[in-house]
Amino acid sequence: MHVLFAFTLFHMCLPFFRQMKGRRTLLYASVCSLLVVAVGLIINGYSIYNVDFKYRTVGFFNNPNQLGYYSVIIVCIVTVFMLNRSINFLDFSVVYMACAGLAILSLSKAAIFSVLVVPIIFVAERMYDHRNNLSAIAGMGVAGLILVGILGIDLGIIDISDLVVYDRIIDMRSEQDTSLAVRGYSVFFEADVIEMIFGIGSYESAVRHNYAEIHSTFMAPITYYGLVGGGLFLAFILQWVWRAKRAFGWWGGGMVCLPILLYGVTHDGGRASLLWVLVALIFAISERRGFSRIQRDEPKPCPELGYGRA
Repeated sequence: MHVLFAFTLFHMCLPFFRQMKGRRTLLYASVCSLLVVAVGLIINGYSIYNVDFKYRTVGFFNNPNQLGYYSVIIVCIVTVFMLNRSINFLDFSVVYMACAGLAILSLSKAAIFSVLVVPIIFVAERMYDHRNNLSAIAGMGVAGLILVGILGIDLGIIDISDLVVYDRIIDMRSEQDTSLAVRGYSVFFEADVIEMIFGIGSYESAVRHNYAEIHSTFMAPITYYGLVGGGLFLAFILQWVWRAKRAFGWWGGGMVCLPILLYGVTHDGGRASLLWVLVALIFAISERRGFSRIQRDEPKPCPELGYGRA
Protein backbone atom coordinates (compact mmCIF):
# COMPACT_ATOMS: atom_id res chain seq x y z
CA MET A 1 0.00 0.00 0.00
CA HIS A 2 2.87 2.38 0.73
CA VAL A 3 4.00 1.99 -2.90
CA LEU A 4 0.68 3.42 -4.10
CA PHE A 5 0.90 6.21 -1.54
CA ALA A 6 4.46 7.10 -2.60
CA PHE A 7 3.44 7.07 -6.28
CA THR A 8 0.48 9.35 -5.56
CA LEU A 9 2.50 11.73 -3.38
CA PHE A 10 5.23 12.02 -6.02
CA HIS A 11 2.78 12.93 -8.77
CA MET A 12 0.94 15.40 -6.53
CA CYS A 13 4.16 17.20 -5.59
CA LEU A 14 5.68 17.26 -9.08
CA PRO A 15 3.41 19.96 -10.63
CA PHE A 16 3.56 21.94 -7.37
CA PHE A 17 7.36 22.11 -7.41
CA ARG A 18 7.43 23.16 -11.05
CA GLN A 19 6.34 26.55 -9.76
CA MET A 20 8.62 28.91 -7.84
CA LYS A 21 5.92 29.32 -5.20
CA GLY A 22 5.82 25.58 -4.57
CA ARG A 23 9.58 25.29 -4.16
CA ARG A 24 9.66 28.29 -1.83
CA THR A 25 6.88 26.73 0.26
CA LEU A 26 8.91 23.54 0.65
CA LEU A 27 11.95 25.55 1.75
CA TYR A 28 9.98 27.39 4.43
CA ALA A 29 8.26 24.18 5.51
CA SER A 30 11.60 22.42 5.90
CA VAL A 31 12.95 25.16 8.16
CA CYS A 32 9.73 25.27 10.19
CA SER A 33 9.85 21.49 10.62
CA LEU A 34 13.31 21.84 12.18
CA LEU A 35 11.83 24.20 14.76
CA VAL A 36 9.08 21.68 15.53
CA VAL A 37 11.67 18.92 15.93
CA ALA A 38 13.69 21.18 18.26
CA VAL A 39 10.59 21.63 20.43
CA GLY A 40 10.25 17.86 20.55
CA LEU A 41 13.82 17.54 21.80
CA ILE A 42 13.19 20.12 24.51
CA ILE A 43 10.00 18.42 25.66
CA ASN A 44 11.14 14.79 25.50
CA GLY A 45 14.80 15.34 26.30
CA TYR A 46 18.03 14.16 24.72
CA SER A 47 21.27 12.51 25.77
CA ILE A 48 24.71 13.90 24.98
CA TYR A 49 27.14 12.72 27.66
CA ASN A 50 27.72 9.28 29.12
CA VAL A 51 27.09 10.67 32.60
CA ASP A 52 23.47 11.28 31.62
CA PHE A 53 20.82 8.62 31.47
CA LYS A 54 21.74 7.27 28.05
CA TYR A 55 19.01 6.85 25.48
CA ARG A 56 18.61 7.52 21.80
CA THR A 57 16.84 10.79 21.11
CA VAL A 58 13.41 10.44 19.51
CA GLY A 59 11.72 13.84 19.78
CA PHE A 60 8.26 13.65 18.21
CA PHE A 61 9.22 10.65 16.03
CA ASN A 62 8.34 7.01 16.68
CA ASN A 63 11.95 5.86 16.86
CA PRO A 64 15.45 7.40 16.65
CA ASN A 65 16.09 6.06 13.16
CA GLN A 66 13.20 8.15 11.87
CA LEU A 67 14.79 11.24 13.42
CA GLY A 68 18.12 10.36 11.81
CA TYR A 69 16.59 9.75 8.40
CA TYR A 70 14.60 12.98 8.65
CA SER A 71 17.86 14.89 9.18
CA VAL A 72 19.41 13.20 6.14
CA ILE A 73 16.50 14.12 3.84
CA ILE A 74 16.35 17.72 5.10
CA VAL A 75 20.09 18.05 4.41
CA CYS A 76 19.50 16.83 0.84
CA ILE A 77 16.56 19.22 0.38
CA VAL A 78 18.50 22.30 1.49
CA THR A 79 21.46 21.11 -0.60
CA VAL A 80 19.16 21.17 -3.63
CA PHE A 81 18.14 24.74 -2.81
CA MET A 82 21.78 25.78 -2.34
CA LEU A 83 22.82 24.24 -5.65
CA ASN A 84 19.80 25.89 -7.28
CA ARG A 85 20.95 29.22 -5.77
CA SER A 86 17.72 29.66 -3.85
CA ILE A 87 19.65 30.10 -0.58
CA ASN A 88 23.19 31.23 0.11
CA PHE A 89 25.97 29.11 1.56
CA LEU A 90 25.67 30.65 5.03
CA ASP A 91 21.98 29.76 5.31
CA PHE A 92 22.75 26.27 4.05
CA SER A 93 25.52 25.87 6.63
CA VAL A 94 23.21 26.81 9.51
CA VAL A 95 20.56 24.29 8.46
CA TYR A 96 23.21 21.65 7.80
CA MET A 97 24.72 22.03 11.27
CA ALA A 98 21.25 21.72 12.81
CA CYS A 99 20.56 18.53 10.83
CA ALA A 100 23.99 17.10 11.65
CA GLY A 101 23.24 17.72 15.33
CA LEU A 102 19.94 15.85 15.00
CA ALA A 103 21.67 12.93 13.31
CA ILE A 104 24.21 12.77 16.12
CA LEU A 105 21.53 12.96 18.82
CA SER A 106 19.60 10.15 17.14
CA LEU A 107 22.72 7.96 17.40
CA SER A 108 21.82 6.51 14.00
CA LYS A 109 25.12 5.36 12.51
CA ALA A 110 23.67 5.32 8.99
CA ALA A 111 22.35 8.87 9.39
CA ILE A 112 25.61 10.22 10.81
CA PHE A 113 27.73 8.81 7.99
CA SER A 114 25.16 9.84 5.35
CA VAL A 115 25.10 13.45 6.55
CA LEU A 116 28.91 13.56 6.45
CA VAL A 117 28.84 12.72 2.74
CA VAL A 118 27.69 16.24 1.79
CA PRO A 119 30.67 18.21 3.17
CA ILE A 120 33.10 15.52 1.99
CA ILE A 121 31.88 15.82 -1.60
CA PHE A 122 31.74 19.61 -1.30
CA VAL A 123 35.36 19.82 -0.13
CA ALA A 124 36.48 17.33 -2.79
CA GLU A 125 34.74 19.38 -5.49
CA ARG A 126 36.33 22.60 -4.24
CA MET A 127 39.79 21.02 -4.27
CA TYR A 128 39.21 19.55 -7.73
CA ASP A 129 38.04 22.87 -9.17
CA HIS A 130 41.22 24.09 -10.87
CA ARG A 131 39.35 26.99 -12.47
CA ASN A 132 38.91 28.76 -9.13
CA ASN A 133 42.01 29.00 -6.95
CA LEU A 134 40.01 30.53 -4.08
CA SER A 135 37.63 27.57 -4.02
CA ALA A 136 40.55 25.15 -4.06
CA ILE A 137 42.23 26.97 -1.17
CA ALA A 138 38.95 27.01 0.79
CA GLY A 139 38.49 23.30 0.18
CA MET A 140 42.01 22.49 1.33
CA GLY A 141 41.48 24.68 4.39
CA VAL A 142 38.35 22.81 5.43
CA ALA A 143 40.06 19.47 4.76
CA GLY A 144 42.99 20.61 6.89
CA LEU A 145 40.72 21.53 9.79
CA ILE A 146 39.05 18.12 9.61
CA LEU A 147 42.40 16.35 9.60
CA VAL A 148 43.61 18.44 12.56
CA GLY A 149 40.45 17.52 14.46
CA ILE A 150 40.87 13.82 13.73
CA LEU A 151 44.54 13.97 14.73
CA GLY A 152 43.68 15.82 17.93
CA ILE A 153 41.12 13.16 18.88
CA ASP A 154 43.56 10.37 18.08
CA LEU A 155 46.32 11.93 20.21
CA GLY A 156 43.96 12.64 23.08
CA ILE A 157 44.29 16.43 22.79
CA ILE A 158 40.57 16.68 22.06
CA ASP A 159 38.66 14.43 24.47
CA ILE A 160 35.26 13.28 23.21
CA SER A 161 35.19 9.96 25.06
CA ASP A 162 32.41 11.27 27.34
CA LEU A 163 30.05 11.71 24.41
CA VAL A 164 27.39 9.06 23.81
CA VAL A 165 27.92 9.24 20.06
CA TYR A 166 31.60 8.36 20.56
CA ASP A 167 30.68 5.09 22.23
CA ARG A 168 28.08 4.46 19.55
CA ILE A 169 30.63 4.72 16.75
CA ILE A 170 33.36 2.83 18.60
CA ASP A 171 30.98 -0.04 19.42
CA MET A 172 30.38 -0.64 15.69
CA ARG A 173 33.31 -3.05 15.66
CA SER A 174 31.62 -5.37 18.15
CA GLU A 175 28.00 -5.02 17.02
CA GLN A 176 26.35 -7.66 14.86
CA ASP A 177 23.46 -5.61 13.44
CA THR A 178 25.64 -3.94 10.79
CA SER A 179 26.00 -7.07 8.64
CA LEU A 180 23.92 -7.37 5.48
CA ALA A 181 22.69 -10.80 6.52
CA VAL A 182 21.17 -9.36 9.69
CA ARG A 183 19.58 -6.62 7.58
CA GLY A 184 17.72 -9.29 5.58
CA TYR A 185 19.69 -9.48 2.35
CA SER A 186 19.95 -13.26 2.64
CA VAL A 187 16.16 -13.76 2.38
CA PHE A 188 16.16 -13.02 -1.35
CA PHE A 189 19.14 -15.24 -2.13
CA GLU A 190 17.64 -18.16 -0.20
CA ALA A 191 14.42 -18.03 -2.27
CA ASP A 192 13.69 -20.25 -5.26
CA VAL A 193 13.82 -19.02 -8.86
CA ILE A 194 10.11 -18.21 -9.16
CA GLU A 195 10.19 -16.20 -5.92
CA MET A 196 13.26 -14.34 -7.09
CA ILE A 197 11.48 -13.30 -10.27
CA PHE A 198 8.03 -12.45 -8.89
CA GLY A 199 8.74 -11.79 -5.22
CA ILE A 200 8.13 -13.36 -1.84
CA GLY A 201 5.82 -10.78 -0.34
CA SER A 202 6.37 -8.65 2.74
CA TYR A 203 4.68 -11.01 5.21
CA GLU A 204 6.43 -14.16 4.03
CA SER A 205 9.74 -12.28 3.97
CA ALA A 206 9.23 -11.26 7.59
CA VAL A 207 8.43 -14.86 8.55
CA ARG A 208 11.65 -16.09 6.93
CA HIS A 209 13.62 -13.30 8.59
CA ASN A 210 12.54 -14.14 12.15
CA TYR A 211 9.54 -11.81 11.87
CA ALA A 212 11.70 -8.79 11.08
CA GLU A 213 11.42 -6.53 8.06
CA ILE A 214 14.06 -6.17 5.35
CA HIS A 215 16.24 -3.23 6.35
CA SER A 216 17.19 -1.93 2.93
CA THR A 217 15.65 0.59 0.57
CA PHE A 218 16.82 -1.50 -2.38
CA MET A 219 16.57 -5.12 -1.23
CA ALA A 220 13.14 -4.67 0.35
CA PRO A 221 11.29 -4.09 -2.98
CA ILE A 222 13.40 -6.72 -4.74
CA THR A 223 12.59 -9.27 -2.04
CA TYR A 224 8.92 -8.34 -1.78
CA TYR A 225 8.16 -7.91 -5.51
CA GLY A 226 10.95 -9.89 -7.15
CA LEU A 227 13.26 -8.87 -9.95
CA VAL A 228 10.26 -7.68 -11.95
CA GLY A 229 8.74 -5.25 -9.45
CA GLY A 230 11.98 -4.48 -7.67
CA GLY A 231 13.71 -3.90 -10.99
CA LEU A 232 11.14 -1.25 -11.90
CA PHE A 233 11.75 0.45 -8.56
CA LEU A 234 15.53 0.43 -9.09
CA ALA A 235 15.05 1.78 -12.61
CA PHE A 236 13.08 4.69 -11.15
CA ILE A 237 15.82 5.33 -8.58
CA LEU A 238 18.42 5.38 -11.36
CA GLN A 239 16.23 7.83 -13.27
CA TRP A 240 16.16 10.03 -10.17
CA VAL A 241 19.96 9.93 -9.87
CA TRP A 242 20.31 10.77 -13.56
CA ARG A 243 17.90 13.69 -13.13
CA ALA A 244 19.98 15.01 -10.23
CA LYS A 245 23.14 14.71 -12.32
CA ARG A 246 21.38 16.47 -15.21
CA ALA A 247 20.37 19.35 -12.97
CA PHE A 248 23.52 19.78 -10.83
CA GLY A 249 26.30 17.78 -12.47
CA TRP A 250 28.12 14.80 -11.01
CA TRP A 251 29.38 16.61 -7.92
CA GLY A 252 26.05 18.20 -7.09
CA GLY A 253 24.12 15.07 -7.93
CA GLY A 254 26.36 13.13 -5.55
CA MET A 255 25.73 15.62 -2.75
CA VAL A 256 21.98 15.25 -3.22
CA CYS A 257 21.61 11.52 -3.90
CA LEU A 258 24.51 9.73 -2.24
CA PRO A 259 23.37 10.37 1.37
CA ILE A 260 19.99 8.81 0.58
CA LEU A 261 21.56 5.87 -1.25
CA LEU A 262 24.07 5.27 1.54
CA TYR A 263 21.37 5.31 4.20
CA GLY A 264 19.26 2.96 2.12
CA VAL A 265 21.89 0.21 2.23
CA THR A 266 21.00 -0.65 5.84
CA HIS A 267 17.52 0.88 6.28
CA ASP A 268 14.26 0.80 4.35
CA GLY A 269 13.88 4.50 3.61
CA GLY A 270 11.37 4.09 0.79
CA ARG A 271 8.45 4.33 3.20
CA ALA A 272 9.31 7.87 4.28
CA SER A 273 6.95 10.41 2.69
CA LEU A 274 9.60 13.11 2.78
CA LEU A 275 11.82 11.05 0.47
CA TRP A 276 9.27 11.23 -2.34
CA VAL A 277 8.92 14.96 -1.77
CA LEU A 278 12.67 15.24 -2.37
CA VAL A 279 12.47 13.02 -5.46
CA ALA A 280 9.65 15.16 -6.91
CA LEU A 281 11.64 18.33 -6.20
CA ILE A 282 14.65 17.06 -8.16
CA PHE A 283 12.48 15.88 -11.05
CA ALA A 284 10.81 19.31 -11.22
CA ILE A 285 14.09 21.25 -11.15
CA SER A 286 15.62 18.89 -13.71
CA GLU A 287 12.68 19.46 -16.06
CA ARG A 288 12.90 23.21 -15.61
CA ARG A 289 16.63 23.31 -16.29
CA GLY A 290 16.22 21.05 -19.30
CA PHE A 291 13.54 23.40 -20.65
CA SER A 292 15.84 26.36 -20.04
CA ARG A 293 18.55 24.71 -22.11
CA ILE A 294 16.07 24.12 -24.92
CA GLN A 295 15.02 27.75 -24.74
CA ARG A 296 18.63 28.92 -25.02
CA ASP A 297 19.25 26.63 -27.98
CA GLU A 298 16.28 27.98 -29.92
CA PRO A 299 17.11 30.46 -32.71
CA LYS A 300 16.74 34.11 -31.84
CA PRO A 301 13.66 35.94 -33.22
CA CYS A 302 14.18 37.09 -36.78
CA PRO A 303 11.14 38.84 -38.33
CA GLU A 304 13.07 39.27 -41.58
CA LEU A 305 12.97 35.50 -42.08
CA GLY A 306 9.33 35.25 -41.09
CA TYR A 307 9.45 33.92 -37.52
CA GLY A 308 9.51 35.45 -34.05
CA ARG A 309 9.03 38.97 -32.85
CA ALA A 310 11.52 41.74 -32.88
